[in-house]
Amino acid sequence: MLKALAPQNLIVITDFDATLTCGDGPQCHDVLGTAPSLPASLRADFAPLLDFSVPHPPAWHGAKWWERANEILVAHGVPTRAALPALVRDAGLTPRPGALRLLQWLEARGVPVLIVSAGCTDIVRAFLEEELDAPWSGPVSSNQLRWNEAGTLVAVDPYPPCTSLDKDRTCERNPRFFASCSSRRSLLILGDSLSDLDVGTGVDRDATYSVGLLNDLRPPWCDPDEYDARFTAVLRGDRASLDPVTDLLERAEAAATSS
Repeated sequence: MLKALAPQNLIVITDFDATLTCGDGPQCHDVLGTAPSLPASLRADFAPLLDFSVPHPPAWHGAKWWERANEILVAHGVPTRAALPALVRDAGLTPRPGALRLLQWLEARGVPVLIVSAGCTDIVRAFLEEELDAPWSGPVSSNQLRWNEAGTLVAVDPYPPCTSLDKDRTCERNPRFFASCSSRRSLLILGDSLSDLDVGTGVDRDATYSVGLLNDLRPPWCDPDEYDARFTAVLRGDRASLDPVTDLLERAEAAATSS
């Protein structure tokens, strides 16, 4: 494992919400649908989507949930481009302990990192830029807000949207990323959902390792035994640190250097 995880061999694919952020905090669609600075009419339209205490109508099942969310945003024309940075800054998104250290460690060693999210590219980038105090240059495979020249939201790409149900399309959606690092033969996956493991579908590699984040605030159908069976390792808790991942990668780097 240490040989496979050496930085020169490695590709990392990670989820964002409740993986790089804490499991007990807001997620991308909470930011887009509940921020106090957004119009009250938008928040009212969005509220039923975020209420999981009652069954959603069939028209919102599966990918239709994301389609409905995007329809609401575009209908209201928000968030505007100008308002987005403050919206993210004030949202209460919190980096998971150790997440920033891990991203900086990988960046310093030139390890390709792909963030795959059912949320929103623009929120991911704004959050990381704020937390890292530098632009995030790595690719983000997610839903992207499109504004007109006046800064009004006019579309959300792609269609159909990126969801937690189609992460098996990650390789298909990011051909340039995978072509650029085809010589790297080991894949490390980070995610808080079993569906996050699907990002490895179709990726040409010799070895795959995965770290699951089993948050306290998780749907009742998330079976801890299944996490243990399917992930290489599991970190438990809404604020479980990613430092053990970086520590392991440092051991792999040291082993590669000494060999």
